[in-house]
Amino acid sequence: MKNITFDSKETYLAYRSTWKAEYKNLSAEIRTLRLAHRFYQRKQFAHLTLTDGQERCLADALELCGLGSLSYHRLNRSKHATELLAELKEAKLEAQRQYLARKAGNLAT
Repeated sequence: MKNITFDSKETYLAYRSTWKAEYKNLSAEIRTLRLAHRFYQRKQFAHLTLTDGQERCLADALELCGLGSLSYHRLNRSKHATELLAELKEAKLEAQRQYLARKAGNLAT
């Protein structure tokens, strides 16, 4: 877990914005890998022809993780997404704690 210190509301909002962008990208990769795994199975085991969109999805997934297991890479990204959610929860608590500490410091002076 990162040790995060927020000097102001703006630093928290900047952190949150960065976090959202990373999580959005990770979620898109997970969705792509999940779909590609389904399409790969349809193509390999059911011998079904895929549409152009499905072929593109499969190609995008192979570009993401190479020739490795699609489900393995999806699970790794899912674990990272879970870690990001836990990190955000901790960051929110830390931001609230720091806000209350600053507020209490201002009231004491």
